[in-house]
Amino acid sequence: MSASLSGASSGRPVRLLSIDGGGVRGLSALVLLEQLMELSNEHRRKLELPPLEPWQMFDMIGGTSTGGLIAIMLGRLRLSIPECKKAYMDLSEKAFTPKNFISRQIGVATVRSKFWAEPLEDAIKSLIGDDWESKLLRDDDPVCKVFVVSHLQDYTTHAVLRSYRNFRKPRAT
Repeated sequence: MSASLSGASSGRPVRLLSIDGGGVRGLSALVLLEQLMELSNEHRRKLELPPLEPWQMFDMIGGTSTGGLIAIMLGRLRLSIPECKKAYMDLSEKAFTPKNFISRQIGVATVRSKFWAEPLEDAIKSLIGDDWESKLLRDDDPVCKVFVVSHLQDYTTHAVLRSYRNFRKPRAT
C-alpha cells in the first residue's frame, strides 16, 4: 500500500474535500456538498448511471473539529449525504450541548472544552456499532483517504489522524 492518491497516478488532478468544523458550519458544509454532488451527478443520471457518493468522488476528505467527524462519516463509513446529515444532527443533539448554560448565556469563554467528551464518545459508538476497529482502522487500500486535524487539550499541539499509511519521513525543521 502506498500513500499516493489515486488521482495523482491516473494523471488527473487530485480531488480534495476539506470541511471546516464548528457548530452550524458542519451542517452548512453538508448542504453545500449535497448541491455540489447533485450537480456533479447530473450527467451520470442522463447516462442512466448510478450517482456517485462523496467517497467515490473525492480522493481525500479531511476536516477540523466537527468537520473531521463529517470527513470520517463520508470517507470511512461511506455514509450518503442524507445519512450523514441525520447522523450529524443526532451527534450534535447528544454531544454538543454546552456544559454550562449560564456561561453560554453571559458569554464566558473557558479554556477547557465546551462540550462533554463522554456523550460524544457514546454517540460515535452508537453510530459505528460494535465493529468499530474494522470500520475505522482496517482498509489496505482505501478508495478515499481521510484525515482529521485536531487540537490537543493544551491548545499548543496539533494532532493529525489519518486512515492511510504515510511512508514519507518527516522533514527536519
